[in-house]
Amino acid sequence: MGADRDAAIKVAVRCRIFLPFEIKQGNTVSVVDVLPGEQIKIKPPQITSLDESRYHFAFDATYGDRSTQADVFKKSIKPLVNACMEGYNSTVIAYGQTGSGKTHTILGQTDQSDATVAPEDDTSEAGVIPRALRDLFRQLAAKQAASTDTEKFEYDVNVQFLELYGEDVRDLLQSDPSNAPKLRIQDGTATKEPEVIGIKTVGVDSAEDALLCLTRGTLRRVTRATAMNAES
Repeated sequence: MGADRDAAIKVAVRCRIFLPFEIKQGNTVSVVDVLPGEQIKIKPPQITSLDESRYHFAFDATYGDRSTQADVFKKSIKPLVNACMEGYNSTVIAYGQTGSGKTHTILGQTDQSDATVAPEDDTSEAGVIPRALRDLFRQLAAKQAASTDTEKFEYDVNVQFLELYGEDVRDLLQSDPSNAPKLRIQDGTATKEPEVIGIKTVGVDSAEDALLCLTRGTLRRVTRATAMNAES
């Protein structure tokens, strides 16, 4: 499968290391090789007669099991933040089975985020969201500082945090999402964006404010233990 570099939707694949319990189960050899040219190769555990090309896949970005949070942000996420600053909508979706590392990539250790350096240079385990928030506010502050009295740049940043659980839309910025008013998603039109009717919107003045909303909302998520993840 070929990767279209100019497509509006870009796909990246990230491999992770084996977890301790997987190593104890005897998993020590990866079946995925990350190749040059943003490709990966799947190594079948058994010899097969199928054409080897069927196990090669190309993506817009590939990250090996030694990739860092900063690597992912700099290459795949920062361009989206830049696009937002130009007025475009940007969305990041993490897809994978339970235990594949989605939460680590998206959230990481949010309390480790280093506000003193650019997000792409931060060596902590902070994930996509805390880095994107810091980058957004850094760019907004820079534009405001460079503005003049005749061309004043002002901005407002508002956050929402929702969870789709079954068929329910839960507002995670409400103190008790389970007893909050029912929410519904309204489809967009040619001139109006889709929106969640009745969701709480919170104004934030800094990345720290936004991260506080993120932390509070995360604690209100519905979690259920599974065989592969105790906090899924």
